[in-house]
Amino acid sequence: MGFQVRFTEEAQHDLEHLHDGLLQRVEGDYRVAESALQAIRDGIAVLELAPLSCRKASAGEPFVCELVLGFGVSGYVLLFDLEDSQAVTVLALRHQQEADYH
Repeated sequence: MGFQVRFTEEAQHDLEHLHDGLLQRVEGDYRVAESALQAIRDGIAVLELAPLSCRKASAGEPFVCELVLGFGVSGYVLLFDLEDSQAVTVLALRHQQEADYH
């Protein structure tokens, strides 16, 4: 049995922002944007199966973790909260070169 993965409204907005920004940078090349979304989907699959394998985001909050997703020369960081033994909530999603998301 896997974990249910939910997105906060803010994390959903982050996902849309990343997708739109990527489309602007690659001048509408949907293949690149779709590849980035696939990398994020692959990360979500990790959360569904093994969120405890991810690193803690900070020492002060033991259930807030992050997953680094490789894509291109950098990638994305997915911040999430281990809600309980069945659910994970994605709190934020950023490109690795963006400002801190904590």
